[in-house]
Parts: sequence; structure tokens; C-alpha cells
Amino acid sequence: MYKVVLKKKADKHLKLLDRNSQLKILDLLKTISKRKLETLDIKKLKWYENRYRLRVWKYRILFEKCEDKLIILVIDIWSRWDVYK
Repeated sequence: MYKVVLKKKADKHLKLLDRNSQLKILDLLKTISKRKLETLDIKKLKWYENRYRLRVWKYRILFEKCEDKLIILVIDIWSRWDVYK
């Protein structure tokens, strides 16, 4: 089981979203923590060694996966138009 940790920036952006989106994202983060990654829309990002994106409706969750420490570090949560800038 992974431990999911949100960076300050990701936590701030999560709090700005509406309640339904927050609940959906938190539910998917629980799914990630249980190592059920193959059921989600996750893609490895180019140019980064351990960085991935999770697509959740119109939002993107950028995270790093540390296999040796079993940690998922959520870097940012934002709309798909703003997150890659």
C-alpha cells in the first residue's frame, strides 16, 4: 500500500475545487494508495523519470511514484488547460 502525500500547492488547488470534484479526486487517490493503478487513466510523462499524470474528468493530477519508499507525492492538481503550463 502506498502512502499518498500532497504538496502544499496540490492541497491548495484541491481546496479551490468544488466539493464533488474534491470527493472524486480523493476517492481516486485512495484507489492509487491501494496499488490499483491499472484501472485508472495514468500516463507516464516524458522527460521525467518517475512522474505521471492521472486524468480525472477535466482535471489532471501530477504525481511522482517512489517505489522504494512506497510514496505517491501529488505535485499539482489543476484543470487540464492550466496544469501543463
